[in-house]
Amino acid sequence: MAVRVKFEWNEPEIDRLLRAPDGDVATYVRRVAEATRSLAVAMAPVDNGPLRASLRVEMEYSTKHVKAWVYSNLEYALYVHEGTGIYGPKGQPIRPVRAKFLRFEARNARTTPRGRGNIVFARQVRGARPNRFLLNALKASSPWPVDDTVVLT
Repeated sequence: MAVRVKFEWNEPEIDRLLRAPDGDVATYVRRVAEATRSLAVAMAPVDNGPLRASLRVEMEYSTKHVKAWVYSNLEYALYVHEGTGIYGPKGQPIRPVRAKFLRFEARNARTTPRGRGNIVFARQVRGARPNRFLLNALKASSPWPVDDTVVLT
């Protein structure tokens, strides 16, 4: 005895579920992206707060995929995330290019009566260690596996 089953696909409804901005898949991806952004805001280093305030979520919908980006448009965000100097991609100390010394204000120095900290001169500095706040936030909020070798640009 043969049993026959007939399937009828509702193509527009399947497309809406999978690819439309108000579909279930897009809603879930948006929810994960917003959770990642919220965690990244909490994990980001703070001096005055512009890095935290700059974190954004952007969504892209097409017939083949739904994508979300959590990003900052600040130029220094990549340096904070990936590190600089010996801790960064080049693995070299930071040295002056057009002068004999680097000149900068020490971060944790006591301020002078004029409100300025100690000025430091150095032939080279080691750089800043990476603070992978975006990657760590994605790992914590994503239900999918996250590869540590994510290339950030």
